[in-house]
Amino acid sequence: MSTGQPSRDDAEREAAVEAGAKSDSEQPLDFLDVYSSEIYVDDFDTSNTDGEGYARPEPPPLPLVAPATVLGALAIAVGVGLLFYPAVLTSFLGVSTTFALLLAGLLFAVGAVTLIGRLRNPDPEEPEDPDLGAQV
Repeated sequence: MSTGQPSRDDAEREAAVEAGAKSDSEQPLDFLDVYSSEIYVDDFDTSNTDGEGYARPEPPPLPLVAPATVLGALAIAVGVGLLFYPAVLTSFLGVSTTFALLLAGLLFAVGAVTLIGRLRNPDPEEPEDPDLGAQV
């Protein structure tokens, strides 16, 4: 029942607010944390004890990598390696540094062309699917 007069708790809170004191459980940004007192880790029990429910299927195996893709990536890696360390090729084969750098640039270019050339292009004769969404 309301008597129209503030209770003792209300008076104590008002006095604490006027004094600038905060309660132990109240932090300045508590109003932003809407889940602090509602969700607990124990609420999300992931163990399936009854044997029913959703069981995630096994993911499909990864597709095999085409040999041309491996060779293109390898050519780029060897080309970059020779660009940074041309002495490796000059010391083992006795070729000039200029030839080693030229070979490095050529390997890098061939690997890049191989990988870019293997990108899939859509068939121009196939009708467009309206459910594909935005295409950039």
